[in-house]
Amino acid sequence: MALPTTLPVLNSVVDQTKTRFMNTFERPIAPGVAEVVDGMAMVGDYTDPIEEKCKPSVGGGSETFLGTAIVGLVNVKQLPLVEEQIAPTVAPAATVNITLQRTPYILAATDFRLYRVDTGAAITAGVAAAGNDLYSITGAVVTVGGLLMGVQLRAVYVYQPTFNEVMARFHQASVNMDNVGQMLQQVGIGGGVDSEVYTNYWNSLNGQFVNGGVVKLGTTGYFTAGGAGDTIGIVIKAPTAEDSTLGFRITVA
Repeated sequence: MALPTTLPVLNSVVDQTKTRFMNTFERPIAPGVAEVVDGMAMVGDYTDPIEEKCKPSVGGGSETFLGTAIVGLVNVKQLPLVEEQIAPTVAPAATVNITLQRTPYILAATDFRLYRVDTGAAITAGVAAAGNDLYSITGAVVTVGGLLMGVQLRAVYVYQPTFNEVMARFHQASVNMDNVGQMLQQVGIGGGVDSEVYTNYWNSLNGQFVNGGVVKLGTTGYFTAGGAGDTIGIVIKAPTAEDSTLGFRITVA
């Protein structure tokens, strides 16, 4: 299938053509960690009194951010996407539909977010009707209320890429923190204050990223714009409809 031109070709979930790590190192993976994915936010695990280990962040606060996981084999199961469309004006229809580029992967209500581009306001999910500005979603089709006709909307969500898309966009990361390390239950990590990271491992559970805004630790190693997780960076390139990659500068040691 043809890929949209808005999706850049990367050499891993972390775009190493732009990313600049101040430090790189390897760290043993904590027991019980099921999976470490390229681009995950990794934090310290200090349950072993002899050796410090690492694990994906959980976003609950009071975590020690180590950096971003560098995994030799790219295992891409989900990707974030930002797209913008103008809701059509169709008289005398009470509601109108918008078809997204991809089918959102939705496990909870917060897995899909819809915003007005003009005001940045979040649009509430509900039963769309002629006299309201609510939306509902079924598969890749978003139905919006009559008050949103003619309004430019921004959808933020994650989707499950096809095998062909993963092969087209990603290839083996050219780093020496690789498969041997994973066999030994350790992982490469890139980080350090003033590192600049460009990644597709983020989610929209806690709102939109904005240039100059904060980057926090979220659940399952995701980077997020809000919530209870520790603040670890500042956004230098917010995800857009043209390029969904998140760029941020690490501000913690």
